[in-house]
Amino acid sequence: MIKAIIFDFDGVVVNSDISRFKILKSLLNKRGLVLEESYYLKSIGVKTKEFLQKYFGNEISSSEIAEIYQNYKKEFYNHPEKYIQIQPYVIKCCTGLSNNRYTLAISSSTRKIDILFVLKSLNLNKLFKVIIGSEDTVHSKPDPEVYLKTIAELGYSPKECIAIEDSHIGIKAAKAAGIKCIAVTYTLKRNKLTEADIIIDSLDEVNAEFIKAKFDTF
Repeated sequence: MIKAIIFDFDGVVVNSDISRFKILKSLLNKRGLVLEESYYLKSIGVKTKEFLQKYFGNEISSSEIAEIYQNYKKEFYNHPEKYIQIQPYVIKCCTGLSNNRYTLAISSSTRKIDILFVLKSLNLNKLFKVIIGSEDTVHSKPDPEVYLKTIAELGYSPKECIAIEDSHIGIKAAKAAGIKCIAVTYTLKRNKLTEADIIIDSLDEVNAEFIKAKFDTF
């Protein structure tokens, strides 16, 4: 029986990937570097510093990457109203699942401090029992570490949990941890999410009846 629903954060709960991309594009442009739009999909699910190192490490130093990262966080924290964009039906989905006694958690490559800042801004922080962020792990998705730590803290087995993801990297992480995965097409098209157990177009579809019908019969 399913007891916990584990949400990815960026792309599932909020759409901060595109905000981050826009901020980084502006900061890189000030250094004479061009962040092509084609790199947006490559940035999804990847830590900011890792993304900058991978694609701009030959053009800027580690200290410059650290400075860009700090400027990005400063811009985000100073203007949350510009950058925090909640995904459709998140409040309805999370409230409904919580009211039906499902335990909610977050497994993300985003820093926990940032996740808590956003959740408090949206008045959603009390709905999530466990939050595992980047500072709690050594390895990023698609490594399963973040999910393994989440289920360990929840005290459930992988079979008692479901993950909700929006990227192939996240799906791989959940599946590698032995967790069934729902993919929502908020970020990528269905043909990019085929490794998930179920693909949906909106969190409006996810409620207690859906979970019982689709997963308690596995």
